[in-house]
Amino acid sequence: MVVAKEAFLLGLAAKPTRRWLRAALTAAAALALLSVLGTRALAQGTCQQTLPAPLVTFCPDEPARAAEMNQNFGQVARWLVDKTGPLGDGGIETSSLRVTGNATINSSATITGNLSVSGNLSVSGGSMSAYQTLSLATDYVAADDGIAMVSVVGGANGARCFVHGLVNGTIVVRESLHYFTTSDVYVNDASFTMPVPRGATWRINLTNTSATCNALVSWVALH
Repeated sequence: MVVAKEAFLLGLAAKPTRRWLRAALTAAAALALLSVLGTRALAQGTCQQTLPAPLVTFCPDEPARAAEMNQNFGQVARWLVDKTGPLGDGGIETSSLRVTGNATINSSATITGNLSVSGNLSVSGGSMSAYQTLSLATDYVAADDGIAMVSVVGGANGARCFVHGLVNGTIVVRESLHYFTTSDVYVNDASFTMPVPRGATWRINLTNTSATCNALVSWVALH
């Protein structure tokens, strides 16, 4: 280093030439570049990781590399897809929904899995379909959870009958009616409700044992 310094001073003492000036400027530029690169190299990895892994945290004076930027954007996009569904889709699709505050749904919401509510659930919109009148002795497949309602009335004096409600071929509800006005006790009206889970096959069977009973079957779906 002493020899180099002396040579540099001797060069200054000599008459400068155009070639010498060009060499001196080149050396100065090289020293400046090495100084900057040395500072940046020292800066890399010296700051704390502030972004959640595997995102790359960029330190001050550290160059932003295209590969690391693309990695960050790609990871954020994957997190969004996992949370809300495909990018560009107007809906939200997620496997787990946790609401710690209030949630307001102004339009329809479809839940294909389980819904767990640990607090209060308030529904201000429509969650129940309109009444549908259906037929006796007919198999129906429930597109949604719902309730079948059956009301029976004796058509005339002497009417006697019984009604069975079946879900997937199993009798789950029974009701009977007998209408004899000359008897001390008679029943001319009977009814029952039968919950039906989504996807189940259900039906209502009416059997008359004397005269004729009239039955009305209604269905309400729970959306």
